[in-house]
Amino acid sequence: MELKDIIAECERLSDMMNVDFDLPVRINNRLTRTLGRVCYEGGVPYVMEISGPMLKTCTDASIIEVVRHEWAHWYAWVA
Repeated sequence: MELKDIIAECERLSDMMNVDFDLPVRINNRLTRTLGRVCYEGGVPYVMEISGPMLKTCTDASIIEVVRHEWAHWYAWVA
């Protein structure tokens, strides 16, 4: 799975909820103990990070679950 696929899933979920997905998404190869995270500054989400090592070892289905979980954190702030 590639970054473009992750962004496409976030956009698909956002389309279903009628919101614009405007959060940058990046791969972070230093994330080894967590699979993904949404980073906040001043209580506002500013980036979604997905674990690079996870992308190399997990199935696409597992990665999608992590992406959906992280998207839900972002959506909870947007909604």
